[in-house]
Amino acid sequence: MNDPMVTLLIADDEEDVRQTILELIPWARNGVKLCPAASDGLEALDHVEIYNPDIILIDVSMPKKSGLDVIKALAGRRIRAIMLSGYNEAAQAQEAIQYGAQDCLLKPCKPEDILAAVLKQRDLAMSVKEVCV
Repeated sequence: MNDPMVTLLIADDEEDVRQTILELIPWARNGVKLCPAASDGLEALDHVEIYNPDIILIDVSMPKKSGLDVIKALAGRRIRAIMLSGYNEAAQAQEAIQYGAQDCLLKPCKPEDILAAVLKQRDLAMSVKEVCV
């Protein structure tokens, strides 16, 4: 594999969603290293500080801190964010994009759509890293 490696944090309060994303997508084969997943917004912020991910895939609606609150807290940092949103949360997802999220996927999503969104952000993150070196 010649693809550059980036780190990804997955944050979703639904265990089955986290497990599906973690297990059905060949992350390492696609140049993506996984941080331990987070089950709420506060844990996501803690994991950002500990693991310094390049990309965060985060559910808009979570306990303790919403995905939107996390995106707001990360404003100005070089972390590319992809929101996961249910249909009834579309307004929140749009607000997240205003605060710096780069993409939004509507649940339920296909694994190939999630992978494509992450790879797009991986490529953009790597081009930013190269410019900054």
